[in-house]
Order: sequence, then structure tokens, then C-alpha cells
Amino acid sequence: MTEDDKDFFNSPEFRDTLASYEMSEKQNIPLYMDVDDFLDISDYYMSIQDMKASEKAIERGLSMHRRDPLLNISKAGIAIFKGDYDTARKIAEEQAGCGEQDLLFINGQLALTEMPPNMQKAEDLFRQWLEIEESESKGNKDDMKDAYARVINSIYEISGSIKVTERWIEEYIEKNSPLNGDSNDMELVDICKEASLYGTLASLYTKILDTNPYIKGGWSTLSTALLFTDKTDEAEEASEFALAIDPEDSMALLTKAQCMFVKTNYEEAYRYFKKYTDITKDKSHLLNMGICLVECGKYDEAVDIMESAKETYDSTIVDRELYAWACYEKANALLLKGETAGAVKEIDEACSIIDSEESFMQLKCEITTVSDSADEAIRVCMKAFGISGKFTKCIITAASRLMARELYDEASALLNNLLLYREFEPRCDEAYAYLALCMIKMDNTEKFLMYLKEACENCPNILKGIFGDMFKGIKPEEYYNYLISKNRQS
Repeated sequence: MTEDDKDFFNSPEFRDTLASYEMSEKQNIPLYMDVDDFLDISDYYMSIQDMKASEKAIERGLSMHRRDPLLNISKAGIAIFKGDYDTARKIAEEQAGCGEQDLLFINGQLALTEMPPNMQKAEDLFRQWLEIEESESKGNKDDMKDAYARVINSIYEISGSIKVTERWIEEYIEKNSPLNGDSNDMELVDICKEASLYGTLASLYTKILDTNPYIKGGWSTLSTALLFTDKTDEAEEASEFALAIDPEDSMALLTKAQCMFVKTNYEEAYRYFKKYTDITKDKSHLLNMGICLVECGKYDEAVDIMESAKETYDSTIVDRELYAWACYEKANALLLKGETAGAVKEIDEACSIIDSEESFMQLKCEITTVSDSADEAIRVCMKAFGISGKFTKCIITAASRLMARELYDEASALLNNLLLYREFEPRCDEAYAYLALCMIKMDNTEKFLMYLKEACENCPNILKGIFGDMFKGIKPEEYYNYLISKNRQS
């Protein structure tokens, strides 16, 4: 999604239009809207990856404007996205001669679906479409970058041809990329969504920089491409080259921050995220900044920045998921501060937005155990997941977090409650292993041995990961017997 798209989707006018549409859908009340309104609503749903809703908006539009070529062509585009090429081809044939330039694009895509792909026909049609786009955009560079992005993504996603995709990326670089030293090229990075394309981008920019290593923005583009190919060390090095040329290169600052984040160097990650945010005024990374502060034990600052993140994300209709995660991280910081009431409020808000996220339920389970009881925490997770592997995983993760905070009584209570369900869910047996660990931390040798014996009998497969360093060279199922034998000898 481009920034222009985001601005439009968050505009009061569009929000009102969307609200009216969604209300009519919810109440099943007919609502007359213009063609452009249906197209905008469909584009919005597509931007948040709700293809079903996007398609429905087009169908609603066609129920009122049955012969409109733009709606029909959009329907064809959705059909191509779904892989329903026969439907798309039928629509394209029906709309032949309508004069809409997007029909050229649709026919270009359909040429790629032929067996084998008619690459020459597709490229000819795409170039015709690009010529019209360039004429209508009056040379607007951003519009042309978006146009090239559509072509490149279509070629790659439909035909899978790396060779042709690379050639078009090279053409994009030649025509649109800032090789004259102006700035980095986030647009180019944005079109390389697939890992293989990031690899292509990295390769192309490596060649460019071998020829001219002082291109401003070149190293930052390369660093970002390397980061998305999981070459974190190389990405960090490239970002440092970029920052040596321009200490305020925003893309390089962001990539450096992300590299530090991946490497769990949260203090450095925060520093670079902050500098990036200060320069660009882009607040989309406040969430990551808050996570860094939590990991650094700066809970007060984390709470403040998560509140700022909530305010930022709540102002839009396209960032609700980020808003939920900001609530989650704020709840986590508040819990670590010992402010359980505030933590309850925040995690409940997060769960009201995304009710099936395991991480949210794990934290809610932990908070409920501390603020209420282990029994109530079990009921919370039961309501979310029923008796299942997810239920067990949620409880055990929450107990592990409690142990990490040295809340061993709470952790053991939670795990013992989990064992009540072992008749219905075999994975509940794993609680024995974690109870054994808990007893070690509490210096309770008698109960440690009791739980270890049960773990050896019921869940030896996970014991090595928990006690492997303690029992080197011993089979997990023999841990208990080994200790008993050792104690007898002494």
C-alpha cells in the first residue's frame, strides 16, 4: 500500500463511505453508490488482504452498474488473482473494445497464463499500458514506479520467470531508480515482495555499486534487500556504508535498527529506530521501539511509547492489528511493573480486536494467574482454545513466563491445574517436566524427584531440552533412575 493510498483510505470522506457500505452489508439494506465508490472500497479491502470482501464489493457494484467496464475489469483482475483464468478471459472478451486501458493490463496478465506463457504478447500489452500510464501521469515518477511494480509483480507471480522479472527490474532501475545520487529507492524495495526478488535486487545493486560505490542511497537499498534475504550481517555492513556517506539516510537507519533488533541488541536497535523516527516523523515503528524498551527493562518508558503507538495506530482504519499489538506490549510492560489492573485492561482490549492470537492469550493467562487465580486462567484459555494442543501450549508458555519472573508458586499452581485435563489432552503431560524445573528453582528436592519421575514416564521427549545440561550423556527416560542410583551410591 502506497502512502497516498493510506492517506486516502484514512480520509474522513472514505471512512464515511466505507462505514455506510459496511452498515448496509451488516443490515442487508440496499445502498446506492457510484462506481468509483465500489472500486475504492474493493481496493481498500484488497489493501488489507481481505480478498473475499474485495470481491463482494465489486459484485455489489455490478448489481447496480451491470455493464460498467471498470467494475467488470476489476472482477477480471480478482479472478486472475484467484487463479480463475477462464472467468477472467470470458470477461476480457466481453469487454473487448470498451477502450479502458486496464483491459490492456488484464490481457497482458492473461497472456502469461497461456501454455506456454505468451511472454512476447504479454510484454507488448504491458508496454502499451505503460505508455498510456506515462501520458496520463504527465511524467509523475511515483505513478510510474507504481505502474512498473504492477507489471513486475504480475510477471513474477503468474509466469514465475525469474529471467524476465530480472530484466524488467533492470529496466525499472534504468528508468526510475536514483542512480544519479538523489536518494534511496524504497519504491524499488517495495516491489520486491518475494524473497527471490529481494535476492535479484541485491545482486543488481551489488553490480551497480561495484561500478560506482558512492551512489547516494545505493548502499541503503542494498542493505534492505540483504536484510530480506536473511543476510543480516551483510545487511548491517551495507547500512553502515550508507550511513558513512549520509548519516541521515532514513532507509539505512531503519535497516540498521532492524538488524540490531534481529540480533537482539535492543539498546542499539532502539537508538536507530528513534533516530529514524525523529528524522522521518514516521511513527509506524513505535511498536518495535516499545519492545526494545521492554527488553531493556525500561518499563515506564515502554508504557509511554506504547500509548503513543496506540494513539498513532488508532487514528487509522488500516492499522488495527498494530493497535492490538501495541495494547499487548503495553500490557506486558505494565505487568512487569506490577500494575496488574492496567495490564488486564490492555490485554482485554487487545483480545477484543484479535481474539485468536496465541501470544495474547498466553499473556492474558499469565496476568489472570497473578491478578486472580490459576483456576480462572485455565478457564480463560479453555474458552479461547477448548482442550487442544493450543490450550496446552498457552498454559505452559504462560507458566514459563511466570518462572522467568521467579513467580514459582503461581507457575506451579497453573501447571498443576493443567494436569487436571491430561485425561482429555495427552500433551498436558508436558506440565510434569516444567513442574520439575519449577521445583528445582524452589529448592524442593522431594517434589522435583516426584515430578521428574512422572515426566520420564509420560513426556521424555521434551526433557532433554529442559534438563539436557544437567544430564549429559543420559537418555531422557533414564533421568530419574540415574538420580536415584546416584543418590544411593552417595
